[in-house]
Amino acid sequence: MPIPSFPIVTMSTTFLSHQDAIQHWLVQRFAQLAEVPAQSIEVERPFADYQLDSAVAVTVSRELSEQLGRDLPITLFWEYPTIAALSAALVQPA
Repeated sequence: MPIPSFPIVTMSTTFLSHQDAIQHWLVQRFAQLAEVPAQSIEVERPFADYQLDSAVAVTVSRELSEQLGRDLPITLFWEYPTIAALSAALVQPA
């Protein structure tokens, strides 16, 4: 199954719309990995509730790093345990 495409973000994109784009990508990716419909993924629900293991965290962290063009520690998934928290953290300056 192909990885969902990441929306193009330009310099004129606001932080909020950038956060929305990241959040949308995370919802699509976690739905794909959990093999559930995207509408069943709740952005405030902890990642642990979806029973996705540390290998998934490593994979998604690597994919996000590639999409955002910056290194991301896999600890982000423990520091920011929901899609909403993680997407908010990722729009902050590195």
